[in-house]
Amino acid sequence: FRIELQYGEIKWVINRTIIEFYNLHLTLKFKYISGFISEPPPSFPSQLAHLTNAALTSMRIAREEEDGVWRDVALKRRDALEVYLKALIQGASMLVNYELCEFLELSAISIVKDMGWKGKEGYLEYNLNPSSMRLFRWHRWQKEWLILRDSYIAFCKDIGSTAPADVLLFDKHLKVVRTQSTFGSIHQTHFIISNSSRRIEVKAPTSKHIEEWIENLDKVQKESPWIMNHRFGSYAPVRENAKAKWFVDGHDYFEAVAQAILSAKSEIYIEDWWLSPQLYLRRPSKGNEEYRLDRLLKRKACEGVMIYIVIYKNVSVALPLDSQHTRDWMHHVHPNIIVQRHANLTSSPFWAHHEKILVVDYRLAFVGGLDLCFGRYDTSKHDLTDYKSFDEKEVFPGQDYSNPRIKDFYKVSQYDMELIDKQCAARMPWHDIHTAMIGPPARDIARHFIQRWNFIKSNRAKERSEVPFLLPKGEYVAARDETKFKGTCRIQVLRSSAEWSLGITREYSIYSAYMECIFKAKHFIYIENQFFITTTSPHDKLIKNKIGQAIVERIKRAHREKQKFRVIVVIPIAPGFEGDFIQVDRKSMPLRSVAQYQYRSISRGKYSVFEQLRKANIPIKDYIGFYSLRNWGKYNDGRMDFVTEQVYIHTKLMIVDDRTVICGSGKKLNLLSQLGNRDSEIAVVIEDTDLVDSRMNGQPYKASRYALTLRMQLFKEHLGLLNVQSSNEYHVDGYRDMKREDVVVMDPLHDEFYYDIWNKTAEKNTLVYRDVFRCVPDDTGKNICSSP
Repeated sequence: FRIELQYGEIKWVINRTIIEFYNLHLTLKFKYISGFISEPPPSFPSQLAHLTNAALTSMRIAREEEDGVWRDVALKRRDALEVYLKALIQGASMLVNYELCEFLELSAISIVKDMGWKGKEGYLEYNLNPSSMRLFRWHRWQKEWLILRDSYIAFCKDIGSTAPADVLLFDKHLKVVRTQSTFGSIHQTHFIISNSSRRIEVKAPTSKHIEEWIENLDKVQKESPWIMNHRFGSYAPVRENAKAKWFVDGHDYFEAVAQAILSAKSEIYIEDWWLSPQLYLRRPSKGNEEYRLDRLLKRKACEGVMIYIVIYKNVSVALPLDSQHTRDWMHHVHPNIIVQRHANLTSSPFWAHHEKILVVDYRLAFVGGLDLCFGRYDTSKHDLTDYKSFDEKEVFPGQDYSNPRIKDFYKVSQYDMELIDKQCAARMPWHDIHTAMIGPPARDIARHFIQRWNFIKSNRAKERSEVPFLLPKGEYVAARDETKFKGTCRIQVLRSSAEWSLGITREYSIYSAYMECIFKAKHFIYIENQFFITTTSPHDKLIKNKIGQAIVERIKRAHREKQKFRVIVVIPIAPGFEGDFIQVDRKSMPLRSVAQYQYRSISRGKYSVFEQLRKANIPIKDYIGFYSLRNWGKYNDGRMDFVTEQVYIHTKLMIVDDRTVICGSGKKLNLLSQLGNRDSEIAVVIEDTDLVDSRMNGQPYKASRYALTLRMQLFKEHLGLLNVQSSNEYHVDGYRDMKREDVVVMDPLHDEFYYDIWNKTAEKNTLVYRDVFRCVPDDTGKNICSSP
């Protein structure tokens, strides 16, 4: 009998034989007689008794129903069973009846918000590590309640469990295979299900059960987006008509984070390389005490919101993050805040979780380069000082006034301690970018977080009962109204992950997206990155990423085809490590080593970008340039003391042709973030279909609104045009009236902009800073002894 069931908006189908009906009736009747339940089951339909006897003696009921005379009788039997089942359900209302729930395939967590499609459920036995050896392995089998959904199987200890004991997430490597019979037909009721990281053998009491499970799994394989191959080899599909918003520098992003946390209703997911509980999301800190991160999270936790946090478990001798302090502090804030730390210090001690993720209520997500930690808050002004008189409010309290070039973070649990003297040392400003998404892309990021959370739970916190396994929301939910989330962007989530970081086959979709976008670029590439360590040689055994080679090949093609094509790369003038170029000591070794690799990648050595272009007789300055950011300031205490410091670029951004944007925590153009099996990273590729009027090489051009506005914002900030009070409007060949500063930065390919504005500004600033401050590194310093 095929039975269609519905609870609220959730519909599902079960198939039951007359024997299963009768067994349920007998079980309930026995429990009533034994005193285990207070109400007897309704009477079993009398006209079905002879059918039950026939089935028990292995007679074919179908043969009887082949006669048309019995067709009406069969319909009456079906109706009688329907009446019986409804009476049984009504009688069990408000009472715990596990036998009936098992019959209906209902468990304690079957019906949850946004669960989507409801597949098979039931008690099955499974073996986590099936082998080819069939003898003497019964002790490996576990019997649990299994729940099938559109993207996972959950394993529960029993039907009444309120949380799963394990979760198998589906991916593009999902396979369902029947096992071969070994001894007669003893193994005919087995099948093996596997994904990129696990292989589980399942057995059921009858072939009928196996057929139903395999039928449901076949449906999942055909319809679930998580099992399909996607562009760039990403785990996530391309999401159409999505909304996205960019944030440049910490001030705007932290304000958005505060508002997002305050809006949370059910859950918050946070993953960071470093998280500082005492971080103020609004400045100045005085007057905004309630906007300290731990206090905001406590406020929501007290309202019943569950907060799950993953942070990188740092090596204390290498990094001063003190993740233990973060975990202990947050655990004492509220029981609804649960923290997991992770790093594989045995097999991968040098790799880190570098992702920066915030997800609120599975609908709003942020990814980018900004951790919720000290040293990240900044504005577009990138002020160097914070030495205030008694009536002024402090913007960077305690360790948040930071300059890792002078003194790296130290004893971060003492967050009020000032590491450098505000009266005589400048802070190092922090330039970064973050992106917010709403709707389907946010669900993709949430799924990635859940996969990381469950992986850590399985490997590091199996015995911690307060740490639950998390379940993804359903992909197709009838009650979910996302019309208000409609936008114009095509968004795809990318990542760098592998066995050590996520328990999966290596994924390097960020790297693939960078390579393809560079190859397909038509006019212009703009890159902001923390590092530029790459190679142009396929034979380089140390540096494996080929971003440099892709850039060189694209420039060669442009030169060969006489196309105007440019690449602008903005990176820090010096790596952000404690030490000094002129000091040859252990403390300065990381600084000097990274700088050496970058010079080797950019301009020194036969495999550098510049050398490869010189060998091809290509004029380098016409095609590619490398730039950095620096600022100056003075102390606001009557002294005439001026200071300078680089603006540290931590961004991981690439904009291609003002059409495509890749932004995230990766891809760091270095040794660690490229091929998936090192630092874990996450990013998004955004292509806005809302095309606006712009210009490219002096000609009218249709640019993506998202890409164009982000690039123009960055160019205006870097050229000092953001705070220009311009009321003059500039008319460009019939285009709408625009402010002069917008027109100046609109066309990145035009010679007037590139040579007369961008390059001249860089050259002028270099000369001024050299003359006034004698900054290091500098082209006039050929070696350590001759440095300014």
